[in-house]
Amino acid sequence: MAPSPAETVQIGVMVDLANQLGSEQQAVLERDIALTRMLAPQQPQLVVWPENELATADDPALRLVIGQLAQALNAFLVADMIWTTPAGRYDTAVLFGPDGVEVGRQAKINVTGDERAQGFVAGQRRFPVYPTTLGTIGLGVCYDRHTPDITRQLTRAGARIVAMPADDDFAANPWFPRAHAADTVLRAVENRVAFAVSTTSGIALVVDPYGRITAESGVNQTTVLIGETFVSAEYTLYTLAGDWFEWLSVSIAGILILAWRPRPS
Repeated sequence: MAPSPAETVQIGVMVDLANQLGSEQQAVLERDIALTRMLAPQQPQLVVWPENELATADDPALRLVIGQLAQALNAFLVADMIWTTPAGRYDTAVLFGPDGVEVGRQAKINVTGDERAQGFVAGQRRFPVYPTTLGTIGLGVCYDRHTPDITRQLTRAGARIVAMPADDDFAANPWFPRAHAADTVLRAVENRVAFAVSTTSGIALVVDPYGRITAESGVNQTTVLIGETFVSAEYTLYTLAGDWFEWLSVSIAGILILAWRPRPS
């Protein structure tokens, strides 16, 4: 690995245990605001909130509250909100800038069965990225980490930091948060991108482009953390070429199996 650049990015992540607050969205919002203010003395440049599906992303009052918080921190802030369109309701990561203005948004692609039952639909397989003073930022939501191609497409589009709100509360499953966290590290290494994840429960992480965890919460512990990372200009072979090597290996193995003949005894 090459030495890390001297210039770094300070990213704030959190676990808010919003499931303890039930469906009271105002209480969830107030908790995330309070946790974010706890990060202020450490001067984060980017803060990621968990997957809380706050009220509509186009609610002027909510946008004003979040935008003013981003301004007070002089930081970029990613909040998970509901984007209502004629095509349906999207679980959406929304990026606000230090000026309090929305920079961009990304709808969740890997929607779960429970979310579909709640009226959410899958986002389009489009991968916008957003140039910022920190580096180009790509967005996703929770289960989007588990599909390698989503992070790869974001990176190919130019993302050097990927921010994903998440919800790891799978009936207090003891292994799922760790599996989710492990996939975060894999996506960072596969594509040489920095990763930032905040969670309603489970494990919050900041991972640098070499897969080194620079901030990691405990499992299901309300907390705020700052992780330091850098922005890499490198692109891996996997990012550029995709799964061709794996498919080639499988194809060769299949050919060899079909061509194999047992020797006569």
